[in-house]
Amino acid sequence: MGFRFRKRIKLAPGVKLNVAILLFLAGCAIQPVDPAILAASKEPLTCANKEECDFYWQRAQAYVSKNSTYRIQSVSDTVLTTDGPIYGSAENAYHLIKVPNADGSATIEVQIACDNPFGCHPDRTVEAINLKRFVRESK
Repeated sequence: MGFRFRKRIKLAPGVKLNVAILLFLAGCAIQPVDPAILAASKEPLTCANKEECDFYWQRAQAYVSKNSTYRIQSVSDTVLTTDGPIYGSAENAYHLIKVPNADGSATIEVQIACDNPFGCHPDRTVEAINLKRFVRESK
């Protein structure tokens, strides 16, 4: 008994392209983020006193300056903002706010965003962890 070949279905070139695009987009769908990584990315970046806070703020500025595709738009003692994100871009834009406390400690809030429906490059949760690690491990 031999193999029987069924009649092949011929698709129009436009349909083939649409199917290829759909398959590509399905492969690029945003994957769920590991809860441990998400928690680490949201962990606050805190400093204990003015000296440490000034040092952390300088390190955060250095990290953004080195790793951001966008130029730093504005920087002060409490706010750092880059340009961007550009429409449709996977490149990260940064917005950092240093919130001082009365006792001299502070919290640096890290906001990272892109404007790409398929995700940022590098992933913004991983990028937040990398920034915080760079700032903390620089002593």
